[in-house]
Amino acid sequence: MLHHVARSGRQSPRSPRDVAAIRLVSPKRLAEAWQNRVRSDFPPSRRNWDDERIVVQDQPNDMIAHGVTDGEILCHYVNHNIFATNAWVTLKEALRSTGRADELVNFYRQLGAVSLTQRIVKAGVSYADEFDMSDPQFRIEFRSYLRDSIGLPTLLLDSFYRFSERAVTAAKEAFPPGLQRRMRQWSEERHPRCYMCGIGLDFADADVGHRYTCEHIWPRNYGGNTNVDNLLPACKVCNGSRKKDFATWVIPSIHSVAIGMSPSEEGMKSITGELKFALHYRAAQAVAIEERISLKKAFLKIGPWHDVRICDTDDVGDFFNLANHSVGII
Repeated sequence: MLHHVARSGRQSPRSPRDVAAIRLVSPKRLAEAWQNRVRSDFPPSRRNWDDERIVVQDQPNDMIAHGVTDGEILCHYVNHNIFATNAWVTLKEALRSTGRADELVNFYRQLGAVSLTQRIVKAGVSYADEFDMSDPQFRIEFRSYLRDSIGLPTLLLDSFYRFSERAVTAAKEAFPPGLQRRMRQWSEERHPRCYMCGIGLDFADADVGHRYTCEHIWPRNYGGNTNVDNLLPACKVCNGSRKKDFATWVIPSIHSVAIGMSPSEEGMKSITGELKFALHYRAAQAVAIEERISLKKAFLKIGPWHDVRICDTDDVGDFFNLANHSVGII
């Protein structure tokens, strides 16, 4: 039977086994696991999907490796164990002529890892709604889902289940009234502005758009914990219609924008709040990776976003050539 301890703003300590598990499994063992899975774990109809999957030593990429929430940790595990393949090298070569090969590979890899993380968390929450998480049937159903629908090799199933279960628990966490009061008090005294757009927050609830809200940096739907390290003050507009429930910069429709080399004021206005969030998040993510700090610390360090500008004025202003901050992505 599974046992879960309620958490109030603190994460349970990681065991040495968990710390070791989140590190990349040796390429040889992981390659053998995928190949063995093709022969034994997969139903015949799915074996061709993985016949040529040979895993190699993973290369550095722009995903944060030291997240503070269970959802981030699961996403990191997905990124460095499930998506560590030769395919990214091939894709990078195929995209070289775009002049954005590194950026696009990073985009696709993050999108895959984050999307799979959300899918796993949503599935786990659905099972948790049907069976109590302490019920052995929850473990049976959820493990079967990870094995059969996600297609995990046996080598990874135990550790993957542990990280997935914790992310599901985080997604179901309540927001304790005491923590809500602490965050509101901290925001009023120490950070009375929206961490995204920088507007002064209304703590009297008189202005709906500028009203104070407490925002989960890594969303609960992706396994974000409700603790101090994952919360920041945001205005109602940014929290609701700009950031929405996006876990990272790759989720909004970033490829929908492409303004000219010398854009008019009207052209710059086409950059919506969602895209401003994506640019801001990408800058914070770069700082978090470079300085090995959490996203919250990175956002507090860089401050709110600025006016959007084109970085290379000799090129078109697509997403990767735009910035709304002076740090991170230049």
